[in-house]
Amino acid sequence: MSFVGGKLKLKGGEPLKGSVKKKKKKSSGSELALASSLQEQDPAGADGEGKAKAAEPIKTKDGFILPDPPKEADRRTEAEKKHAAHVAKLEEEKLRKQATKGYRDRVKDFNEHLASLSEHHDIPKVSALALIFLGSTINYTILQSVRDAIIVTSCGAEALPFITAFGVLPASFLFFMYYDKLGKLVNSSAVFYLALAPMAIFYALFAAVLLPNAAVLHPVALAEQYMAVLPASLSCFVCVAANWSYTLFFILGELYGSVAISLLFWSLADDVCSVEEAREVYPKLGILANVGLIAAGSFTRFVTEGLAKGNEVLSLQILVGAILVMTAMMCGVKAYVDAHVLPYVEAGHKKKDKKKDKKKEEPKEKQDTWQVLRSSPRILNLVLLVMGYGTAHKLFGFVWKGQMKVLYPSTAEFATVMADVASFTGAATVSLMLVSKYIFQYLGWRGAALMTPLVCLAAGAVFFAGSLFPPGSLPASGPLAALLALGPIAGIMVQVFGRAAKYSLFDPSKEMVFITMDKEQKAAGKAAVDILGNQIGKSSGSWIMQAALLGFGSMAAALPFTSLVYLLVCGVWLNATLSLARTMEEQEQEKTVLASIDDTPFLQGVAPGKLLLPAAAAGGGAVLLPVPANQAEVDRMNKEVKESMQSHFD
Repeated sequence: MSFVGGKLKLKGGEPLKGSVKKKKKKSSGSELALASSLQEQDPAGADGEGKAKAAEPIKTKDGFILPDPPKEADRRTEAEKKHAAHVAKLEEEKLRKQATKGYRDRVKDFNEHLASLSEHHDIPKVSALALIFLGSTINYTILQSVRDAIIVTSCGAEALPFITAFGVLPASFLFFMYYDKLGKLVNSSAVFYLALAPMAIFYALFAAVLLPNAAVLHPVALAEQYMAVLPASLSCFVCVAANWSYTLFFILGELYGSVAISLLFWSLADDVCSVEEAREVYPKLGILANVGLIAAGSFTRFVTEGLAKGNEVLSLQILVGAILVMTAMMCGVKAYVDAHVLPYVEAGHKKKDKKKDKKKEEPKEKQDTWQVLRSSPRILNLVLLVMGYGTAHKLFGFVWKGQMKVLYPSTAEFATVMADVASFTGAATVSLMLVSKYIFQYLGWRGAALMTPLVCLAAGAVFFAGSLFPPGSLPASGPLAALLALGPIAGIMVQVFGRAAKYSLFDPSKEMVFITMDKEQKAAGKAAVDILGNQIGKSSGSWIMQAALLGFGSMAAALPFTSLVYLLVCGVWLNATLSLARTMEEQEQEKTVLASIDDTPFLQGVAPGKLLLPAAAAGGGAVLLPVPANQAEVDRMNKEVKESMQSHFD
């Protein structure tokens, strides 16, 4: 049985009047909703007559016949139907191919899937780069600790600017001439091994022959005779010449960072990584390198204090042996990259073509460097920025190491302190890299770029004040005495934070300025900043200290002059940073306006063959523009309008 019109109807009979009361009639909208719901719930009917009932039209109380609600398929256009059929066909073909694939094909697909994921980026390639970067960072950190300990304890901290000015700078030019010859004479894959070979050979010779026989090979007695009659400002030069094997070790240790990391590793990374991969991989490699910094510092401390048991020669031999082992590991990984990675990297070939084009334009860029410096305030400020950092860091390092020699006179103790500083630097660098994103996000470019010079200026002032006023020269109590007592801690802070901020805040801030430049200005600017600014900044600290030693005789006597120069350099550095901050803020405002231009459709299209109105003035009396019958012409006109607007800002 069923309910019809409020009456009970038996199957095969007439409706029984009065058996069921009629419900109050609903509105036409409610009737439509009720009818639709009944059709959805019981489309077939309970008594077999559902098909006939479902086919009957729905009537409202006014007698209007309502059409059936359209089905989902009826609402789609022909294009949508074709697209759905095409997608279904592709999915069917994909499933069919997957079912017929063999084991090798499935493994290949899985590797391609891993390569497409942003967090993997071809795992063997990235792992090889990570191992080479880790090995070179560990070697450079050990060399920094050992080279400073050898020179400072044998010749004094006054020898550092002499070696840097008269040894490291000429040696760097000689090495790059050697590297240029290698590039012309041998295969590009062999340059890596031949560039590291002279350093590795010297380190092995130093540990096996020169270091154990240093007392015989170094004419220390003759040097002391000359030092007794020469002025104090020249005695340091005689000591450096007498300890010639230590001097060579320092020079090659200083060059190692530029050669193994800046030149060889990053050239290899640029060859095997695409631009998209570099954005994800390079920051992670930086964090890994600083993990190596921490590991190298801890290993150096373990060797000098525990493994060698106070034997300075044995500790140096163990550390140099570790350097040779890591160098062999780097060469082995590089051989794997040559055999299994480079042949299959398409991005490397594209990058090589780009580099060839850049090399053709190199003479023009070098000729325009001085012109760029004169004409571009941004480039000039960047040069001052890099020079300020290099000069301040070098100058402070000389004075700080001289103070550390007084506290730690032996080579093993000094190497241990330098290893601790390296570990602190690695931990601070990793921490700053993790939070640098938020520093730029919340403090902006100005806050992130100003953080490094402000900390170096404040902590450096405290250190120099504590050095100028030794203990006992002032009252033992009071706020000034407490401030001066923080001098050694402030010195460590400048060394640690200055080097840590170099990779996490200073370099990213500098590169962000280059991003705002056009291609030609960027190329010339990089040459001016990275070649002129970097080299002058590194050398100027040595020349200033050398002039101070010639004028005052000793580092302690030159301390007031050195502190004044340090504060002036930090002031120039701060001024250049503030000037760049104003430029970056203007650039950010311009970028915001241009972004709004890109998001605004300047021309509003209508039906083909009709007219086109400027969208910003569609409601006003704007001039009507004729429109072609395709969207490509509309896009072209939009592009012309946007380019004219952008030329206003340029």
